[in-house]
Amino acid sequence: MSVIQQYWQSRPRAERQRLTVALIISALLCAWLGAQQWLKQQHALEQWCSLYQLSGQLVESTELDAQKLGQLAQAEGVRLARLEPGDGGWALQGVSPQLDGLRDLMAVLATQGWYPHAWNIDSHQGRFNFELVILPLQSREVRR
Repeated sequence: MSVIQQYWQSRPRAERQRLTVALIISALLCAWLGAQQWLKQQHALEQWCSLYQLSGQLVESTELDAQKLGQLAQAEGVRLARLEPGDGGWALQGVSPQLDGLRDLMAVLATQGWYPHAWNIDSHQGRFNFELVILPLQSREVRR
């Protein structure tokens, strides 16, 4: 008989039963926690798979010049005061009488494959003054 078996047998019967029950409960809790983590991992994996599939549908960024940006802004009721190319994107500054016009301009730019990199919006006397930097989707950094 090993030392562990001798020690186990030397314990009172009630204590051995309590320890056995405690061991079973601990094993069940560990199994339950492990299953929860596994389910979370499976859910995250499914999300990554769906994102991977969606990434194939991303819009290729179209070339934008000052004239086209001006036309897009004007079509949405947004007046551009400054428009400068820089760092592979565009810096826009202007005024919109309604926030919806600026939102719609951003939606149109998104369909063209451009995303807002930095922005600032102020409300002043019922108008919305904004500064916006947009970049092509292909320049977006992938974080890991």
